[in-house]
Amino acid sequence: MQISSTAFENAKILATQWQAETAQSREETEKKFHAIMKQMLKDPMNKVFLIELLDQSFRSKESGRVADQLEYLFAKYETTDIFTHFEKLLVWLFRHAGIYLPAVSVPLFIRYLRHDINNVVIQGEASPLSMHLQARRAEQTRVNINIIGESVLGEEEAQDRVEKYINALKNPDIDYISIKISTIFSQITPLAHQWSVEKIA
Repeated sequence: MQISSTAFENAKILATQWQAETAQSREETEKKFHAIMKQMLKDPMNKVFLIELLDQSFRSKESGRVADQLEYLFAKYETTDIFTHFEKLLVWLFRHAGIYLPAVSVPLFIRYLRHDINNVVIQGEASPLSMHLQARRAEQTRVNINIIGESVLGEEEAQDRVEKYINALKNPDIDYISIKISTIFSQITPLAHQWSVEKIA
């Protein structure tokens, strides 16, 4: 079925009106989130930086190792423009002082990051997670739980992730989760497709 040019133009006008009305009713936290998304879309490398930051930096439980990875990523993506002026100052302080005091700087960094993205990444601890899910259910909104993390670094880590998925499914408030194959099997080999499928299955 072909859509007429008139219908297409009318749809664009309506979408523009909806967007304008939505923008007027946004709360400050939503405005901040949309500003971040706008920056990310402006430069695709900002998205790559954020993905690597969330996926790579906090695998270790050792503050020194986390600090090293943060420094590596800040140096690798030094030209990223996703930070506010205040956040740029925090990054500078971390790279010039906090890197030498990881036991202090890393917990502070994690606390700030969790607070900064709490509208996008909800807390995974049982109590706040259940409260959030129950509130969404009362709004008749269904929530897809997507546990942060990309490719695993070995079968031991893959098994830990499988157990996280199983525990999530045991939660009566959770009825919908996303599972990435790369998080439950570390030995995926594109050249051995059938073998990989059998192992994953």
